[in-house]
Amino acid sequence: MPKKPPETWLGRMHNEWDPMHWQHNPEMFKLTSQWQNEDRQTHENARKEEYNPTALERDRIEKIIAIINDAQLEKNYQDDQEQRELLKRAQKKAKEMIRETLDTVNAYMKKIRILDEAKLQRNEPGVNVSDLIKKLQELDEERTRVHNVLISRLHATIMFISHTFGIISPKTQEEWEGEQQERGQEPVHIARLRLPKNILCSDTVNIRERNSVAKWAFHVYTSLTELKKELSP
Repeated sequence: MPKKPPETWLGRMHNEWDPMHWQHNPEMFKLTSQWQNEDRQTHENARKEEYNPTALERDRIEKIIAIINDAQLEKNYQDDQEQRELLKRAQKKAKEMIRETLDTVNAYMKKIRILDEAKLQRNEPGVNVSDLIKKLQELDEERTRVHNVLISRLHATIMFISHTFGIISPKTQEEWEGEQQERGQEPVHIARLRLPKNILCSDTVNIRERNSVAKWAFHVYTSLTELKKELSP
C-alpha cells in the first residue's frame, strides 16, 4: 500500500477548515459547517450576479486588511502594554507581507508583458529566428522565476495571517507559538477570528496550482494602486 504523503501546513489549514476535521468537537463542527455554508452562498450569489472576478479578489484583500487593522487582544491581555506592542508589530508585519506579495504581482505581470511584446518580434522583417528563440527562452525563464517567487510569497503571507489572526486547531497554535519562541519572539495573544479559507484569495482560486495563482494575479493587478492605499499607515 502506498504511503500517505506528509502533511503540509497548507494541507493542514484546509483540513482544519473542513467541518469533518472537527466531527469530534460539536462546537467547532457547527461553526465550520456554518462558515462553509456561508461561503457557498456567497459564491452562489456571485455566480447569479455574474460578479466581476477582479472585484471579488479586490474585495477579499480589502476584507483581510480590515480584519488585520481591527484585530484585538484577548480579554485577559488587553491592558498588557507588551502585548499591545506585539499586536502592532504583528499587524505591521502582516500588511508588509501583503504589500510585498502585491509588489510581486506587479513584477510578474510586467514579465508577462515583456515576454508578449518579444513574441511579436517574430513578425518583423529580417528577424534572426535563432536569436529570438534564445531571447524568448530567457524571458520565459525569468517569468517562471518571478512566478515562483509570487507563489512562495503568497503562501508565506497566507500562513502568517492565518496562524497569527485566524482560528486554528490547538495543536497548530501550540506548534506556531513554539516556533515563534524558538526565534526569540514572544507569542501575541490575539482574539482569533474566523478567516476565509484562502485568506487573500477568493475560494475560487486553487492556491496550490500555478495557473490558478497566475489568473489571480491578473485579476488583482488592475486594483494594485487602490489596494496599496489601503495598506498605507
